[in-house]
Amino acid sequence: MNTKISLDFPLNRVAGVTLLEILISLAILSILAAIAYPSYVAHLRKAHRNDAKVVLMETVQYLERYYATHNTYVGAQVNAVSDVSPKNADLSQAKYRIRFIVEPTATTYSLQASPVNAQEADECGVLSVDQLGSKTARRIDCW
Repeated sequence: MNTKISLDFPLNRVAGVTLLEILISLAILSILAAIAYPSYVAHLRKAHRNDAKVVLMETVQYLERYYATHNTYVGAQVNAVSDVSPKNADLSQAKYRIRFIVEPTATTYSLQASPVNAQEADECGVLSVDQLGSKTARRIDCW
């Protein structure tokens, strides 16, 4: 009885990945990155816009407290809360700058948050609010 056991794989083959497999992996990774990065940037811009809205509304609350105490908006300072967003950031790191559009009168004010630095590319542009609570932006869905 003559039985022969055969191994069907070559013993001298080196295990590893080929250049083609690496290139395919890089192509897939590049496609995923090309899809994910713009979405990530849009998400960051929206988050920075929300931070600016928070600072604007905190400034509105400050102005209303000032009005309740002094019966006028004249003399109120926009930087009592923060004049940039995120709060207390230096201007080189700020995403929005908060300021009065015109100086407040006894009964009116108008605030705006202007995008600066990398946030300037945001599609919503300048966000503004006045003493009546009217909110404006370049697009309706920004507020």
